[in-house]
Amino acid sequence: MDAWVGFLEHAANRPTRGTRPDVRPFSVDEQERILTVGACLTCHQGDSPAMRAAVVDFRAVLRRARARCAVPVWD
Repeated sequence: MDAWVGFLEHAANRPTRGTRPDVRPFSVDEQERILTVGACLTCHQGDSPAMRAAVVDFRAVLRRARARCAVPVWD
């Protein structure tokens, strides 16, 4: 097992070891953040003004998201 990441599974439900001591699986919070950015990248180019602003303050960019934006809602 090399830092296998179960989809949105909490650490208690999955192993947290890997083949190297400096790697670990992504936490559920990290997975959600990665997937949220991925949703933005389906419409916005990585070097677009919106994504450049997201590097500085992603939460502020999300607050300004338009109705057509497919921002995931996490429980």
